[in-house]
Amino acid sequence: MKNFALAFALAVAGSGCIIVDDDGADLYESCFDVLDCDGEADRCHSFTADWPDGLRSTNSICTRSCFDSSDCPFSNGDPGICVSFDGGAFLCYESCFDDFDCDPGFACGDVGTGDTICLPR
Repeated sequence: MKNFALAFALAVAGSGCIIVDDDGADLYESCFDVLDCDGEADRCHSFTADWPDGLRSTNSICTRSCFDSSDCPFSNGDPGICVSFDGGAFLCYESCFDDFDCDPGFACGDVGTGDTICLPR
């Protein structure tokens, strides 16, 4: 039996399989629950964007609380932005220059302050 177990272990080890340790979604990535997020996030935040073409989209991202934008990590080479919508909590959002900076399901949009972040689309 020991020989079978050793042969099986060697076959699996030599199979070329790569074991990936996924510790959750990174900041600014989509989520369903805070448990989907990695240790940098303190919440899975759902928010809605109303687009000029009439589309209203909702999605959720892993994010964290912030005092100012220096608390928000970079993504895609751009700094994160600390924003509060409608007097709510200040949270980190992914800044962008165009839609290509955003993950699928998001597009680059102005939040009314001259700053652009990835918004649900």
